[in-house]
Amino acid sequence: MSKLLIQTKITIPPSPTASVPRPHLIMLLNHGVQAGHRLLLVTAPAGYGKTTLMSEWGNQSGAQNFCWLALDEQDNDPTQFWNYLAATLGQKIPNLLVTIQTLLQGDLLHQLPDDLILGVLINTLAQETLPLTLVLDDYHVIHNERIHAALIFLLERMPANFHLAITSRSEPPLELARLRARSQLTEIKMDVLSFSENEAADFLNKSMHLGLSSQQISNLKQRTEGWIAGLQLAAVALHSIQQGNVSSKEDTASFIQFFGGGHRHILDYITDEVLQR
Repeated sequence: MSKLLIQTKITIPPSPTASVPRPHLIMLLNHGVQAGHRLLLVTAPAGYGKTTLMSEWGNQSGAQNFCWLALDEQDNDPTQFWNYLAATLGQKIPNLLVTIQTLLQGDLLHQLPDDLILGVLINTLAQETLPLTLVLDDYHVIHNERIHAALIFLLERMPANFHLAITSRSEPPLELARLRARSQLTEIKMDVLSFSENEAADFLNKSMHLGLSSQQISNLKQRTEGWIAGLQLAAVALHSIQQGNVSSKEDTASFIQFFGGGHRHILDYITDEVLQR
């Protein structure tokens, strides 16, 4: 019996309610799936909004040309990886799902060569006329060399209507230098993902309704270096202060004055989201 596939892994996450419009990043993403481009790579440490950005992009486009796969450690098993990949692409190309699942179900000893699956995948994609983008979210969890090699093969031979988009906390070993040299790679990194001062102001005052002064916003932006998770945690703390204290203005000013990378909420986040992984 085949393993039950979790549908939320192959569904684009909904956009958050307190989101900040970032049209310049959407333009970069759209540029990354133009003709001649093969890989769109978004890399940054935890808390820079990679998944949020990609899900907003997909949802804004109506999701009709997007397939999504949220990766985890278990996807280092090639059979599971191919099953999930077939399942998400099969939402747009049903015959692809049936063909690959049939191959995998007959491979009881897990000795099916990846080239065979890749051949079926590429030939089926080549028959499609509409553009299609596959998003692999959190690719940094993948360390299986067979999967890396399969994606390198796919990137080398994918049809023009198909694009691969990857989010990761580090650069994946996918022969990126060759893609750069051929102008087939679009990269979005931490410095671009960081909130600008205007974006920080939109988030803190328009989305979180904190009513901060321009100087207070500037201080928070500088101390977090635009790190979105840091600004979110500061906003949560400030919201708590303002909701529960009659002298909230003074406490808000005091919090911002002493807020920095050593603030306990940021240390908690780093411990939970980075060190424990």
